[in-house]
Order: sequence, then structure tokens, then C-alpha cells
Amino acid sequence: MRFPACPGQAYTHALERNFAATAPDNQSEFLKALPANFEIQVDASPAIATHIANVDGKLHVYFASFKGLRARENANQEPESTATVTLRNGKRAKFLPFVGEEQVLKGEKRGDRTVFRLPTFTRGAVFWVE
Repeated sequence: MRFPACPGQAYTHALERNFAATAPDNQSEFLKALPANFEIQVDASPAIATHIANVDGKLHVYFASFKGLRARENANQEPESTATVTLRNGKRAKFLPFVGEEQVLKGEKRGDRTVFRLPTFTRGAVFWVE
């Protein structure tokens, strides 16, 4: 699919102009064009960036928080306490917050999906499936 203007570039410029007022929904046309991923869904605040990867054959989700950061005003992220990861099949998962301890997570079954509520984290974290 082609877009008249690069969605990534437009989003980056919007972030640079006003980080707090920019949300992924600002690029809804681009997001609707992406194929759905039925294996995993990540829900978190708009100021949380994620990267999904397979590492040694295991699904990993890397989280970076920009929540609450404001240039020349606040250099400390605010805690993220509402993030969840939903997987198609119930599996055992682990969580490691930045400068924290590894934790085993128990998911909540919802039909053929398992929802993992992530512990509160501040700077960043890693979630992975065992």
C-alpha cells in the first residue's frame, strides 16, 4: 500500500512538535492498513514504545517508556501500570523490569486467549513467553 506522505515521518514530526498531544491514532489510516496479528496483542499507554521479536525461538516484547517525559521540565518517567499482553494460546510468561527482578506471570484465560497483566514498570521492561 502506498501513502501520499510517509506515515512514519509525519508521526515523528508530530512527536517532535508536541509529544504529549501525539498518539498512534493520529496515523489511523496507516494503522488500519496493517495486517492484523492474531497471535499477540499489546495494550499500553500511548507513550510506551514496544518492539516484538523472536529471540532463540521465544516471543519477546520489549517496552520503552516515555511516559511523563517533558523536555527541560521532567526527565523521570511516570509508572506504567495498565499494560497487558494477550496471546492466542495460554503459555507461561516472564517479565523483567529495567533494573529489577525477573518475575513469572500467570495469565487469565479468556476463550482461546490468555491475558497477562504486566506489573508496574517505569523506564522499560521485557516480557517473554517460555
